Amino acid sequence: MTESMIEKVARAIYDSEGNQTKEPGKNWRPSRLEDDENKELYLDYARAAIEAMREPSSRMVGAATGVPIQSNVVSETYVLDEEATAIWQGMITAALEENGE
Repeated sequence: MTESMIEKVARAIYDSEGNQTKEPGKNWRPSRLEDDENKELYLDYARAAIEAMREPSSRMVGAATGVPIQSNVVSETYVLDEEATAIWQGMITAALEENGE
C-alpha cells in the first residue's frame, strides 16, 4: 500500500522533531512513525497542515497561470485564476480524503 499524503506529511513532521535514529557507523534512518504511540496526533497535525494550504497564495496562482503576480495580462492560453484555485483546492481535498491507495 502506498503512503497517503497525510502519512507523508505526518512522517515529515515526526522526523523534523528529531525522531530519526542513527545506528553506530550508519547514516540516519527513517523513523518508525507507525510504531509511535502518538501516531494519531501526528496524523492530526498533518491534516491541519494540509488544510491550511487550501487557499493558494497569489504567487502559487501566478505560477499555475503563467501570469506574473504583477501582470494584468489575460490570454486565452492561460488558466484563469479561478480555475487554478479550483484545481489546487481539488488536489488538497483529494489529499485529505485519500487512504494510502
